[in-house]
Amino acid sequence: MQIYNYDNSGFYTHQSTLDDSDRDPLNIDDYLIPASATAQATPELQAKQAARFNVQSNSWEIVPDLVGTTYYLDDAERVMTERGAELPAGATLEKPESVIARELANAKQAAIKLIESKANEFHALVVGTDDSRRAERFALNLELAQRLLAGTASAIDQQALQMQLDANQQAGHPLLTGKTLQQFAGWIVQFKSYTTLGSGLIEATLIKGRAAVNAAQSIEQIEQIKAQLAQQAQAAFTQLQTQLSG
Repeated sequence: MQIYNYDNSGFYTHQSTLDDSDRDPLNIDDYLIPASATAQATPELQAKQAARFNVQSNSWEIVPDLVGTTYYLDDAERVMTERGAELPAGATLEKPESVIARELANAKQAAIKLIESKANEFHALVVGTDDSRRAERFALNLELAQRLLAGTASAIDQQALQMQLDANQQAGHPLLTGKTLQQFAGWIVQFKSYTTLGSGLIEATLIKGRAAVNAAQSIEQIEQIKAQLAQQAQAAFTQLQTQLSG
């Protein structure tokens, strides 16, 4: 005999089969149906429906099953957690314009924050840190390099630059391997142009990114803008590296 089981709330859970061991010893033609089960078949259900057994009427009822359904009420996103319950009064399944606007504003804020963070990362790669001592050292090396290329460097100037070159080569600097002192001086001068150009490209990309994100009309557009900026930034950085290593 086929029976239909339900939980403590009456909701259908599964089918099971009774065999001869489940027959009523007082009436061999009947079966002892266990608690929380019935011989009545469950009704045919549509999507978002559940079968709940009504003990009082001894019958199945078709009730809503909206568990997991996202709905909106009072401009807030909510999720149904109760089986058998209808949507609350005033609720809608469609996302209100106010919610869409808030999500778009949050997405813009997050995207701009990410763009600024990535800009800082590229700035560190191109220019280095903002450490004042590093800037002073570079300014001094640039002055020495310019004097060397102009043919006015003293022996002490050349010795100072040579020490810098030796230290970088021993550290395995990939762009300085095999360079002569004259080439090193040229590289320093070129690096100044590289950092200036790099800083300008980063700032321009940052400004462009902010403007594009603020003008976006959807979260999908924001994602496309982020992907495009990432490609453009990487291409620009690769081009700068190529110029510096040439």
